Amino acid sequence: MVAKAKKEAAVKAKVETAAKAKKPEAPAAEKKGGAGVTVKAEAMAAKRAKGLNISIEGLTLADAVRAIQRAEGNFDCFATAIVYCDQADCCWRFACLTT
Repeated sequence: MVAKAKKEAAVKAKVETAAKAKKPEAPAAEKKGGAGVTVKAEAMAAKRAKGLNISIEGLTLADAVRAIQRAEGNFDCFATAIVYCDQADCCWRFACLTT
């Protein structure tokens, strides 16, 4: 129980640090996936972050999803693949290669 609390505190600290260093996000029209994919991914990120009790406010979509992936104990690779992604079962795949 104590280890879980320490892990959650560490993730929360990383998220807060990333929020302070937030980079401006590109306008929706410039995003490769279009506004529809971005909106769906942002909604999914907000729901998952709330379920994990972490704050993603002020983060870019990519930083928010990576924070969620780390909090869930997964590989934090969102939007880092150039052309190919071998994570076929990832729930973020629909937005990953288009972001």
